[in-house]
Amino acid sequence: MPHILKNGSVQLDNWLMVAEEAAEPNSLTQGQLILPIEQWLKLQPDFEGLEHTPGFWLDAGQVTDEMEVVINAAPVVAIRFTSFTDGTGFSDASLVRETFGFTGELRATGALLPDQVPYLLRCGFDAIVLSEQKDLEQALQLLSLSAESYQGSVTSPRTPFHRRTQKLS
Repeated sequence: MPHILKNGSVQLDNWLMVAEEAAEPNSLTQGQLILPIEQWLKLQPDFEGLEHTPGFWLDAGQVTDEMEVVINAAPVVAIRFTSFTDGTGFSDASLVRETFGFTGELRATGALLPDQVPYLLRCGFDAIVLSEQKDLEQALQLLSLSAESYQGSVTSPRTPFHRRTQKLS
């Protein structure tokens, strides 16, 4: 079973990300699935009575304002980065968390580097899939070395400066 970086530690990943061509209605009973968004929308009427409601994945840049209702109906939303140089997924995560108010698991997957993990977390991701176990270990090391950021984030919008000046007044 693959591993994932979640809540500050490496854990077993209980969710199976289904490829676009493999999503079928009869596969819905096979555990915790993350379906492609197109298949999720098509199969959503069949979710009632399932032990685990499937999550869905989409490529970075596919999140639109019209998706708010759909996003909030899923337990897991995965944003797949198609290139580590494309920052669209960071903006998508912030939109999903701050504007849509999504409280489920938001995971980053695809072409990611361990160095990006602190930034992914600050944008609202709480689960990150990296391709190699050694990348997960490196990401954990980076997190343990990271000092508090002087910028606000989705999880901590008030900067250290604002928190410090609030205490003084």
